[in-house]
Amino acid sequence: MEKAGEGEVKAISLGLSEVDRILGGGVRLGEMVLIYGDSGTGKTSFAMTTTANCISMGFNAIYFSSEKPFAAERIIEILGKNRMEEAKRVIVFMLDNFEKQMEIIDRLEYFITPKVKLIVIDTITSQYRNVIADRNVGIKANKELNKQLALLKTASKKGIAVLITGQVRDIMGEEREEVVASNVLKYWTDNILRLEKYRDRRYIVVEKIGGKIVPEIRIPFRIVERGILYGGI
Repeated sequence: MEKAGEGEVKAISLGLSEVDRILGGGVRLGEMVLIYGDSGTGKTSFAMTTTANCISMGFNAIYFSSEKPFAAERIIEILGKNRMEEAKRVIVFMLDNFEKQMEIIDRLEYFITPKVKLIVIDTITSQYRNVIADRNVGIKANKELNKQLALLKTASKKGIAVLITGQVRDIMGEEREEVVASNVLKYWTDNILRLEKYRDRRYIVVEKIGGKIVPEIRIPFRIVERGILYGGI
């Protein structure tokens, strides 16, 4: 893995070499990747592993979390306990509600420095999902989410990798799920990865590469102490 000052950095590894290869190195600087799936499929594990890889390269990361408390120890666990100081390179924002999410993303440019190479939002749909239950604010929330993604896309074009995670919802009348706010998320993201879990087996499914829908590529993976590994149990 390239470190700062060791040549041009083009991507931040997701922690799974088989997926990195397909995506051209991982989460590429200048692009936005969506990872979505049901609860417990591994979205946060990929988010934190990618963040740890960014830190290992000598860069900083901005991490938006909707989970309380933020599990900083998990990033340290992936990095290695002898590298606790490096975890300070992560700027963490807690997404307590959708209004706060709107406010922070609106001011995102103020937190971006030349050392920041990764922005993670885990998950971008958590607080949004809470407000759209109220029909009176649903249309406004959709417009705001679209604006947030546009701002993140602008940030990525400054040479930053953006990784967002999304929840899923059941499709009425069909035996399948789709990501919450599907049309908006799929419009703005360059690469889309779906996570699946069948009993003790997990898979990451590549759906979109470089803005183009592709025949699905399914790759088995495991979550371990130091991040993500290829293969099943």
